[in-house]
Amino acid sequence: MDPETHHSKLKKYYKTLFPIETLVSYYTCSNTAPLSHREFSFTRGDIYMRYKSFQDCASLKKSLLQIIPHKIDIGAIYNQDPSYKSSDLSPIEKEFCVDIDISDYDDIRTCCKGASLCHKCWPLMHSAIDILNFAFREWFAFESILWVFSGRRGIHGWVNDERVIRYNHQERSAVAEFIHLYASNQNNKSKIHLSKPHPMFDMDSPLFAIAEKWFIRIAHDLDWIHNQHICQFISDEEIRQMVSTLIEESQVSSVEMLWDAIKDLLLDQKKVKSGGRTLIHEIVYTFVYPRLDINVSKQTHHLLKSPFVVHPKTGLVCMAIPDDEVLRFDPDSAPSLDKLLDKDPEAMSIFERSVQTFEKHATRSSVARKE
Repeated sequence: MDPETHHSKLKKYYKTLFPIETLVSYYTCSNTAPLSHREFSFTRGDIYMRYKSFQDCASLKKSLLQIIPHKIDIGAIYNQDPSYKSSDLSPIEKEFCVDIDISDYDDIRTCCKGASLCHKCWPLMHSAIDILNFAFREWFAFESILWVFSGRRGIHGWVNDERVIRYNHQERSAVAEFIHLYASNQNNKSKIHLSKPHPMFDMDSPLFAIAEKWFIRIAHDLDWIHNQHICQFISDEEIRQMVSTLIEESQVSSVEMLWDAIKDLLLDQKKVKSGGRTLIHEIVYTFVYPRLDINVSKQTHHLLKSPFVVHPKTGLVCMAIPDDEVLRFDPDSAPSLDKLLDKDPEAMSIFERSVQTFEKHATRSSVARKE
C-alpha cells in the first residue's frame, strides 16, 4: 500500500473506529491525575514526537486527525503536564507492562525466524501468558491483567491494579527480576538462570506443571525431542551424549513417553551424579519460559504501543485479547485496517469484542479504586 493511501485510511480509522473514549477511560482510571499528565508519543514516518499531552478526548482526537500518526505509544502519568518538559518532571504512575516478541525464540523455533510466525510456534506466546498469569496472580496477587496482540509478532501485558501502577522503579525492578529467567547473552548452552532458590524450581510446583505441559505440547509440532534439538542446550558433554543415545535408540514415538524416559535418565543418580533435576528445569524453561524485554517492565518512563493502533507493516490492529481467549488466540484472526473500513462482519465482531474487553478492564479497575 502506498503511503498516501495508508495515510487516508488511517485518518478514516481514527475518525470513525478508533476507541478514544475507551482508551482515555483506561489511561485515567487511577483517578489521581488528569489525562493531561499522561504522556503520549506519536510517530509518523521518521518523525518521533514524545511528551505529548491532551486535556480530554476531544483534544486527543483533534491531534490524531491532524497528525495521523502511524504509531501511538503510551508513557507514564507524570507529576505535571509532560509537554512542559520541566526539569522536575517525574513519572509517578504507570501500568506494570511486559513485552514479548516471538523473534526472541528463534534459537528454539524450527519452523519460522524473525518476524514470521505460524500455528506451530505461536503457542510459545500462549505458554508465556499461561505462566505469567499464574505468577502474577499467585505470587503477586495481581488482578487486572490485560493481554494485547502487538499487531505483528508478539504480545503485551498490562497490569493496572491500583497498588501496582504506583510501583516505583525499585519495586518494578524487583518484580521483573523475580520473573525474568532468560538471559540471551549467556555464554553457556542453557539460557536460564537457576542459581538462586526460587519457587518455580520445584518440580512439584504448579508453575513447572504449566511449563512442562506447554513444553510437551509444542515439542510435538516443533520436534524438539526426536530431532535432538534439546541436546543443544545441555552443557555437560557426557550427559548430552547419554540423552542423545537414549533418543537415537528409543523406539518410542510418543513425545510425552520419550520425555519421561529422558527425565528418568536425568534423575538416575547412578548415571547422572548430580544436577539432573536442575537440568530438567533448564531444558523446559529454556524452551517455553517467557522471554521478556525486561526494561519495558522495570522502567516507569518506558513507552509501550497503545492498543488499537494499526501496525504499519502488517495492517493488523494491536488488539486487546478477550480474557477467555488468551490461551487460544490466533493472530491470523486479528482484524485488519482494510477489513474494518470495509465493515467486514467477522472483523467488526472481533474488533468490538476487543474494545469491550479493554473497557471491562478500565471499568473494573475504576470500580476497585472507589471501593
